[in-house]
Amino acid sequence: MKAIMYHYVRPDAKEYPNLRYLHIDDFKLQLGYLKENYDILDGNEFAKTLQGHIALKNKAVLTFDDAFKDHYSYVFPVLKKANLKGMFYVPTLPYVERKLLGVHRIQLLIGKFGGQKIYETVTRLVTDDMLLHNHVEGFHKMPYRIRADDNYTKNIKKILNYHLDHELLTSVLDELMNIFLPNEKELVDEFYMTEEEIRQLHDYGMVIGGHTVNHFVMSKLTVEQQKREIEDSFAFLESVITSFYLKTFSYPFGGFHTFTNDTIQLLNNISCDFSFNVEARDITQKDLSIGIQKLPRYDCNVFPYGKCKN
Repeated sequence: MKAIMYHYVRPDAKEYPNLRYLHIDDFKLQLGYLKENYDILDGNEFAKTLQGHIALKNKAVLTFDDAFKDHYSYVFPVLKKANLKGMFYVPTLPYVERKLLGVHRIQLLIGKFGGQKIYETVTRLVTDDMLLHNHVEGFHKMPYRIRADDNYTKNIKKILNYHLDHELLTSVLDELMNIFLPNEKELVDEFYMTEEEIRQLHDYGMVIGGHTVNHFVMSKLTVEQQKREIEDSFAFLESVITSFYLKTFSYPFGGFHTFTNDTIQLLNNISCDFSFNVEARDITQKDLSIGIQKLPRYDCNVFPYGKCKN
């Protein structure tokens, strides 16, 4: 079985010329390809695979991370027309504090102003005493002059997501937002689904899953902090959709280095049915037997019509 992951899906990104997104027309073409080659399962059918009642061969499931407004405005109508359902993973900070997630602040800053401008500002703001002690050498090895925007972007994300602890990361991002995008509350409304829109997805039969509160790298948190990220996010979602018929989770960033055995145990403790990472391979019967809290997912870009634009 193949689980397929989507993020931004939209018709354009005129205000954010450097933002990477999947064009809605390509999404439609990719859905056509997937329908021709796989049986696309809804949540109930996927649950039956967990119980061994449906074979995995030639099956697929669609997943959408981060609760983007794109998913309601563009993806939802396409799925309804095709009579398909998916799983939508919702980080809850934007609803609780009316702030963009740190990862999305970074993406919008780069998307609007380009990697070089943001990179040069970040390297002025971040000093050695702010870095996690084992990251100082790596920080200084990053070249200041880089020719391709992709490399600027890669290094910005490395500095902000991995070289700083979360309090300092928030402080640096607050300053960047004040400099470049001071209208953050308006951007929250533009960027994320509303609670009512999440309810509509759920009522139609889409699976709504947890994606933490803050979208932090879980492996950088204490066990107690991880516990709060997981439990608080599910508690908020339950207040929105009333109940879960499947309890599922998607790890922020999602690589194996971004969560720990403690994270898995915490998910088991709350009876989470299954969780996704971003290991790019098929889901096997072995995964369902012993790896239910670390199921692999492909990015949409490995399939035809899945290449992002910017």
